[in-house]
Order: sequence, then C-alpha cells, then structure tokens
Amino acid sequence: MLRLFTRTFEFKKIAQFFALIYRLAKYIHVAFVHLYSSSVNLTL
Repeated sequence: MLRLFTRTFEFKKIAQFFALIYRLAKYIHVAFVHLYSSSVNLTL
C-alpha cells in the first residue's frame, strides 16, 4: 500500500516537472517567434 502511494507521488512529481518544462518551452518559443518577426520587420 505504501509502495503504491510513493509510486503515485513520484509520478505526480514527474508530471508536474514535465508540465513546467512544457510551459517554459512554450514561453521560449513565443519569445523567439516575437524576436524573429520583429527582426524581420526591421530588415525589410
């Protein structure tokens, strides 16, 4: 019973970690797209 609980806890921790990475990647992607579009506008 305790082992199952710890396994579930570990899974939740890993899921939270991946969610954080996904959110970070999304923010970085948006920032890069914004920078790229602004630089393209400057060169044109």
